Amino acid sequence: MAAFAEATRILFRIIQATHHLQNTAVSGGRTTSPASLQKKMQELATLVKPASLTDNTMVKLAGNALNWLQTCLQILEEHYLENLGHLTNKLENIHLSNWPEAFQVATRENHGRTTPGPVPEGVASSEADISPRKPDTKTER
Repeated sequence: MAAFAEATRILFRIIQATHHLQNTAVSGGRTTSPASLQKKMQELATLVKPASLTDNTMVKLAGNALNWLQTCLQILEEHYLENLGHLTNKLENIHLSNWPEAFQVATRENHGRTTPGPVPEGVASSEADISPRKPDTKTER
């Protein structure tokens, strides 16, 4: 039973990381970013208040804030990709015979922590990502 609980925890973290990666990935040409980061970017653009603000300075401050946002998104994308690799490697070392049940439990737990509505597409994407990597299901530890 310990293998089931461990697999469920890892699957839950994979679902979360996949969801966050989908919201922050910039390498795929994403043009939107999470609202919380957009808000921080706007705050950063107006944080510096020079005397006699000119249009040129305002543009530079906005550009600096946009650069900050892009850097944050790149850092987050690298973080989630690295985290997913680490989690899937851990998952490969667990021998479990009832993967569908573990994935369902992890999905329910994830759905309970998100807003009501349809299951996030991160769940479907997570399942597709880990399906070919599921370890041998012959024995359960």
